[in-house]
Amino acid sequence: MSVLRSLAVTLRSFRSAPLFTGLVVATLGVGIGAATLVFSIADGLVLNPFPYPEPGRLVGVGTAYPKLGGELRFWEHLSPLEYLDLADQSTLTDVVAWDMGNRQIDELGTENVFTAFWWGDAFPTLRMTPAVGRGFRPDEIGQGAQVAIVSHRLWQDRFRADPDLVGEPIHIAGDPYTLVGVMPAGH
Repeated sequence: MSVLRSLAVTLRSFRSAPLFTGLVVATLGVGIGAATLVFSIADGLVLNPFPYPEPGRLVGVGTAYPKLGGELRFWEHLSPLEYLDLADQSTLTDVVAWDMGNRQIDELGTENVFTAFWWGDAFPTLRMTPAVGRGFRPDEIGQGAQVAIVSHRLWQDRFRADPDLVGEPIHIAGDPYTLVGVMPAGH
């Protein structure tokens, strides 16, 4: 009974001092929000930096060029020929290279979309399977076939999650590509 009595006294004192009550509530809100933000950043960057199984087995290879007048650097990924040399002559397994940038998907209008061109099949490397369709086949990789896989979010937001889109052509920067798969949710 003393707990209920203490709660009633506390609520009456809050009612009698609304400015103090507002300050307490605002302080608690800012503190909880800040703690949530810090935990979210630490969780994403330190505790779970990659949404893939065994992220410690992933290795990045490329060339870093120093930027003039500062500590920032420019990272250059492998060229297709460097990728082939590394895939053929190294002890690494499931070698994948990529080129990232912004390109237009003609079916989406003039909006630039973040894209990545892959050499190799990243699905086995990242231990995941497409949500819809399939990954790249070895013969497509070896021949440089114009096939594409879209992110799950782009597929849902811009292509209305149409499963019939797989197998259809899409045009990336004016060039036709056959859409063969959709990344899993969250990728």
